[in-house]
Amino acid sequence: MKPLSSPRPAPATLSPADADQLAHRNLLTKEQATAWKSGNDVAARAADDRALAQAILASLEAMDPLDNPKAKGDPHRPADPPSGGTTSTKTTKTTKTATDTPTGKAPATSSQPTGFIDEKNMADYKVLQLAATERLETWLHLNGFDIVSNTGSGENNCLIISLVQHAKKDYSSEHLAEVRDIRQALVDHCKGRDDPQKKLGQGDQLPGSGADIDWLVNQINDQYGRNMRVAVVCIGTNNEPTYHHLGGRKSGEVERVMIFDKSGHFEAVVPRGTLK
Repeated sequence: MKPLSSPRPAPATLSPADADQLAHRNLLTKEQATAWKSGNDVAARAADDRALAQAILASLEAMDPLDNPKAKGDPHRPADPPSGGTTSTKTTKTTKTATDTPTGKAPATSSQPTGFIDEKNMADYKVLQLAATERLETWLHLNGFDIVSNTGSGENNCLIISLVQHAKKDYSSEHLAEVRDIRQALVDHCKGRDDPQKKLGQGDQLPGSGADIDWLVNQINDQYGRNMRVAVVCIGTNNEPTYHHLGGRKSGEVERVMIFDKSGHFEAVVPRGTLK
């Protein structure tokens, strides 16, 4: 059962009867109650971490318009670039662009934060974004989550790697053969477009949102028989934490998973205890 609220600290002298009562009132999960009754501090801490992670995922679900009809759209979801816009999904060594935005895309000059008129200001902004991203990473670690690192296969495939790891529930591998096949399917999906900015080729940096990425998530859902609804957590252009949702349009129960957008590099996030 999902906790209805963030788990509350239990007293060190918690009796079996008290633990059962707190679990009955949904103030402790069953796993927490069992761990606290056992007197095993390590088990209790692990159970508390998992309960907190579940509570955070449940709070994201409550704010998701897919599950909450009263939620009018996802207020934190970055907008898709306008038709014919200049937003680029490519980066080069010689172009100085803000590739560490929530979408992972390099925005046009008009969409950069106010006052960004030279490379020094942009460099200062990136330093602030990096610091904020590191704080968010620390927060995830302190609140019951583990982050699964990946190499991106040297081909900007980190988002696909993270999605496939979630889909297979196997975080011990980057599943590169499958990932490259899925990347090719995405490239084929984007072929034939007149606007080169709307194409995604092999090796291009993938954005963290947009119609093509929703298509990608749902293709992976179909391929692996899953119904994942992906919460992407990241730092926005105001250097504050934000999130948006991807995929999960099938009927039936939605499976909640999380991905951390580390300024354009994506990694799977799992409740502590998932990794073996």
